[in-house]
Amino acid sequence: MEEINKSRRDLLLGSAAVVASGALLGVPNVALAESTASAAENAVLRLRQKLDHYMQELGYSEIQPKPLILSDTSAGAVCKGASASAYMQTNGGLRYDDELIGTSHASYVYQSAARIEDIPKKGLPNVLPYFTIAAIESDALPDTGALIDLIFSFLINNVNLAARNLSVTSTELIFPYKKNIMAFGIPERNIMIRNLDAAKAAGQGSGWFLNPVTGFSTPSLSVEYQRGRQKQEIAEIMILETSRSDLKGQGGGIGMERLAWAQTGRMFTWEQRLPQLLEKIEAEAASRGVPLPIGYTNFLESA
Repeated sequence: MEEINKSRRDLLLGSAAVVASGALLGVPNVALAESTASAAENAVLRLRQKLDHYMQELGYSEIQPKPLILSDTSAGAVCKGASASAYMQTNGGLRYDDELIGTSHASYVYQSAARIEDIPKKGLPNVLPYFTIAAIESDALPDTGALIDLIFSFLINNVNLAARNLSVTSTELIFPYKKNIMAFGIPERNIMIRNLDAAKAAGQGSGWFLNPVTGFSTPSLSVEYQRGRQKQEIAEIMILETSRSDLKGQGGGIGMERLAWAQTGRMFTWEQRLPQLLEKIEAEAASRGVPLPIGYTNFLESA
């Protein structure tokens, strides 16, 4: 089995190298695939520069992301005391989401994450082997409305997304903040309200987010963008409950690859991103002296 996986890995990464060299030689279809990936990568980099400037102007500090590979020393206590073994059992030893909660006063981070649950969805638009969350946290913001203002101002005034194409999905817990959303020109008809119990049972965002690895859950609102016939979630914002003792500030996250798609229409494919993920895991395992997690094999076998 190890020999089969090694052959599969060599073939996959070798194919990625052929694509890159084919693009340099001007092979039409290969060059088109490479140019699409390069355009998407450049769009993400430009958005990071915009977000860096925006957040730092507001007094936020960028912090270092956590490792993509979980280990006994890197898991730590997260909200409800998740352990590395929980990650190994639930998400193949790979980081499922950002875990910025309670780490600092006013911070943001670009956190890589990969989800085993996405492998069966690999043919769907905008589903990638790994993705980047721009996670934002502050205990200085007075309420969820202030974080809504911060994120929507970035999306509309800095990234220049069309307000009419933005929508929000949440539960009745969003009612106190509808005025914040509509102040950005988002029509009331674009604010979708779903049943709180149904959202909590699903736990997939759009009203209630559950991290199945750590057990952390919170009411939330999702921000979606309509581009042509496609509609994708591009951000998630926590709705902070004042009774929560485990949350020390407002928090939310922006999916950088999906935001690049919303702005430019360019998006990576699963096949373009998979070799990058495998190389990223290999490099991190080698530098930290830890074994490859089972999630590496799960993704490798998805090729």
